[in-house]
Amino acid sequence: MWRAGPKWDEKSDLNDKIYPEVVEREKGLEFAMEFRDQAATDQYSREDFSMLFYSPEKRDAFLALMPVKFNSEVNEAVSHDLARFDLTPELPKFRFPTLVITGRFDMNVAPVFAYQM
Repeated sequence: MWRAGPKWDEKSDLNDKIYPEVVEREKGLEFAMEFRDQAATDQYSREDFSMLFYSPEKRDAFLALMPVKFNSEVNEAVSHDLARFDLTPELPKFRFPTLVITGRFDMNVAPVFAYQM
């Protein structure tokens, strides 16, 4: 069976189960972000990336290097496009060995999807 990573609408979001306090803080910022509040948007990015970085210092160093700030219009357009994006039909064309790696707390390719691949 050929299987690509999860399609956007199949992706299971584990953030609220692993980082419920961060997700709750993000929800509190969403209203201000709708009004283009840059401070709220910056704080949302710090909260979001805190789920990817063990160290707040490393997270902040990474965010300081980002050449582009979060843009809700671009994010919405990309999310909309990803809903229809599926590489599964292309997989039979690939002719190279592949190693699928995942971990218990992998937020992008949860173990259930790694198993399917």
